[in-house]
Amino acid sequence: MQEGNFSEIMIKKIFLFFILVLIFFTSEIYSEEFVFSLDNEFNDSLVYYVCNRSEYNILINCSVHGDEDLPYKIISEFLDKGYFENQFSYANYIIVLKPSSYRLKNKSRYSLEGIDPNRTYISLLSKSSKLILKLLSDYDIDLILDLHEARDRENIDFMYSNGFYSKFLLNFFKSYNIVYNKDNLNKLIEFEKNIEAIQLKIFEQLYKNSNIRVSKYSVNNYVGGYDYASILRNYGVIRCIPTILFENVNKENKYYITNQVYYYFFDNLKNYLFLFKEYKSFISEMEKNFTIYYLFDKNYDNIDILLRYLNLNKIKYYYFSKVKNLNKAKLIEYNVKNTNLKTDKIGMKGLLYCDFEIYQNEITDKNLISNYLDNSVVIPFSLLCYYLLDPNSKESLFNFNILPLNYYKLRELPVRILIIY
Repeated sequence: MQEGNFSEIMIKKIFLFFILVLIFFTSEIYSEEFVFSLDNEFNDSLVYYVCNRSEYNILINCSVHGDEDLPYKIISEFLDKGYFENQFSYANYIIVLKPSSYRLKNKSRYSLEGIDPNRTYISLLSKSSKLILKLLSDYDIDLILDLHEARDRENIDFMYSNGFYSKFLLNFFKSYNIVYNKDNLNKLIEFEKNIEAIQLKIFEQLYKNSNIRVSKYSVNNYVGGYDYASILRNYGVIRCIPTILFENVNKENKYYITNQVYYYFFDNLKNYLFLFKEYKSFISEMEKNFTIYYLFDKNYDNIDILLRYLNLNKIKYYYFSKVKNLNKAKLIEYNVKNTNLKTDKIGMKGLLYCDFEIYQNEITDKNLISNYLDNSVVIPFSLLCYYLLDPNSKESLFNFNILPLNYYKLRELPVRILIIY
């Protein structure tokens, strides 16, 4: 009788063991980390993906400049210690740990072509920028963190800067005298003020706890740094993705300081990450309210190059007219003439840059406008389109004298812009 009971108990235990094993292997893994398998084009890069089954996705770009290797070292340490899977598991992370192994190994700021890769998000004259564009297209990113190092700053230990949409939107308004809903504009600015207020409280608390002085990023006494759309911090938000630049300052104890700031930032980010997602949704909706369209002749020889470029930037386009109210429309035709070739525009770090003159012609005839619409690739307005394709943007494709993959031929495309008032 006892032997029978013993056998029955053992059978139950074995059965329970197999049930537990089955549950373990068939249930969803809460957190996992793996290295991306990248195309040969990006075999010089190292990218990690940390999946925490979260609704939020954060892209971290480390040490795009090879002579700024501290972000790479500290984020590597965070990965090794499992911080992103445990302490910071409120989001999924796409981590570009090594944008370029070559640049890190050689402590080089520049690519093999002598170009600063953080000035190429429009020209795409670096593999690093093309890799980031690919990741932005493959994943629904809610926040970009761009991690750098800076030179000495007096009475500062660490710097940060937000890429804010309103700044670039107002530049667009100046070009076209656009009248826009003030309530939406005020709400946009209120979003940005709330984000800054929360960040200020976080860094004030860090100072009280650790005596680490965090300040807004500045260069040449200009708070906020460069305005170039070709820089990731600015390109990201122009693409409707909130972006933050971090710059640790070169000091003897910079490893300790940067480690503390990164940890404290990620530990607090969970409390206001939702605000970035709401901000992103709001600016995406704002763009849908504009009645401005970029038109390119669909029969033009190089139109396939344009479409390839639009797809890389995830810009929508169509081939048929969806435009209403042509009675209130005007079409602006641009003729761009290169006038001056510069070998180094301040801040662009090695890019050949063209200044140009713009000649324009206005068309208001409804039938002629309709004819252009029927024979064009039609691109609805986005702030990204303005900075990439509009001759009034001083960083559009027309500015760059060197572009990869035949993109330089895009400068030959006639540009037409349709505005509905």
